[in-house]
Amino acid sequence: MSAFIAATAVSALLGGLLLLGFEAGGAGADTSTGRGGLVGQFQNLATAYRTPLGVLQALALGAAAIFAYLLSEARFATKWIANRT
Repeated sequence: MSAFIAATAVSALLGGLLLLGFEAGGAGADTSTGRGGLVGQFQNLATAYRTPLGVLQALALGAAAIFAYLLSEARFATKWIANRT
């Protein structure tokens, strides 16, 4: 369960970074609109590493899907019902 939660969180975080990179449009941070600082640094990072971030997000999403499948195969609800009866 912990691995599923971690993989889902990593996938969501990488997705957010990718969206920041697409929002930047390759132009970097715009300091005139107050987007400098930390957000601007993340936009520059996401723009520079768009492909590796996309690959890592796909891997994290795949890992989350595998862990979800393994959790469903454990059939915890069926085991709980059998123990209760």
